[in-house]
Amino acid sequence: MPLEMIGVSLSGSFPQGIPAMAQMLDHVRRVERLGFDAVWSGDHIIMHSPILDVMTVLATYAAITERVKIGTAVYLLPLRHPVAIAKQVASLDLLSQGRFIFGVGVGGEIVREFEAVNVPVRQRGRRTDEGLEIITRVLSESNVTFAGKHYQLHNVTLEPRPLQQPYPPIWVGGRSDAAIRRAARYGQGWLGYLVSSQRLQEAMRKMQEWAPTYGRKAAELHGGMLLFTALAKDYETAKQMAITHLSQRYNQPFDTLVDRYCVLGTPEQCLEKISAYVEAGMTNLVFSFTCPAAQMGDHIEQCAAELLPRLRA
Repeated sequence: MPLEMIGVSLSGSFPQGIPAMAQMLDHVRRVERLGFDAVWSGDHIIMHSPILDVMTVLATYAAITERVKIGTAVYLLPLRHPVAIAKQVASLDLLSQGRFIFGVGVGGEIVREFEAVNVPVRQRGRRTDEGLEIITRVLSESNVTFAGKHYQLHNVTLEPRPLQQPYPPIWVGGRSDAAIRRAARYGQGWLGYLVSSQRLQEAMRKMQEWAPTYGRKAAELHGGMLLFTALAKDYETAKQMAITHLSQRYNQPFDTLVDRYCVLGTPEQCLEKISAYVEAGMTNLVFSFTCPAAQMGDHIEQCAAELLPRLRA
């Protein structure tokens, strides 16, 4: 199955510090101008390094673009109340004229951000399941009543509704079987990161196997990957760039992980790695460039010139 969407993730956390806003917005305009399909942004309330509020960021991106889709990769749903989230989703979809994609996940790797908003981290899976049920219903129905373990609603109606009906496409992230089940139940697909192509293939098999349980057709469900990518003159230079960036970003050593999970090296080497994910079922590709901030523009330009045409083909 060919790639249907190729995007770039910008403005997640900033291990090198928040860049100049003009530079960051220029990267967004460049992504659109050079022919990518989407621009994405990550979400945390508290991270190991500075991070902006994702919905505010994407509203800004919507205002300076016309064509590219804008998406969360991924929004940590259990950290906020689902009715408030639904309001943001509907508003952002309208403001972007139907270009919003809602990528969701449970988080949990940073316990202190759950503590900061008084949400027990052990409840994140159940809260996400209830939250998705509420969000999909209040975006598409009137007078919604819901009685769950963590959330209770009575006769809730949200206006205005999103432009995309019944609601914007949902992509579910997470490595667990529970996440893959959420994708089978609510999602357009599963959005993986830091997993191998073999793991993507296994997730696709499970998701499509479970689809009928939720009244879905296997063909409706797709595979996506956020791939950390470093382009360089040779593999070793790209590898060291990725190790430095990701170790800072996640506050842990990445020396033994980048070979398996990252796209590294020359354009030819990167294409070889990406091809394995395409063969495993990836139709939605999100590049997340692991490079010094000063090289971000060059990475976008080189990817557009040397990878994008060949991936389209």
